[in-house]
Amino acid sequence: MKKGDYIVMAFSILLVGVLCFFLYGQKKNEALYVEIIVGNEVVDSLPLNQDTVYSVNGVDLTVKIEDKQVCVMDTGCPDRLCKAAGRISQAGRSIICLPQKVIVRINGTFPVDAVAGGMCP
Repeated sequence: MKKGDYIVMAFSILLVGVLCFFLYGQKKNEALYVEIIVGNEVVDSLPLNQDTVYSVNGVDLTVKIEDKQVCVMDTGCPDRLCKAAGRISQAGRSIICLPQKVIVRINGTFPVDAVAGGMCP
């Protein structure tokens, strides 16, 4: 390889590093919050950075917010797919319980993460 090839390769690696820093390294300052929607109505908004257990009024569904993640802790629906969805922590993600017509959605901005959540205890 010639000297010019090494310069182009070093510049390319530097460019990729700078792009990765700006795309993934900086976190947004906007706070994330959890919206609880029953039917078509937002019944509550909760901060994602505050640990709490929330029982949704009018339906048999309990939501748990812990470690900046949210999950359905308990539900009365027959298939329990909303509980099996596990934890979510990124803006735009939702947990949906069709039998009870409940949507648990995270709003705000958050960097893209390749790791999907876990199961709620």
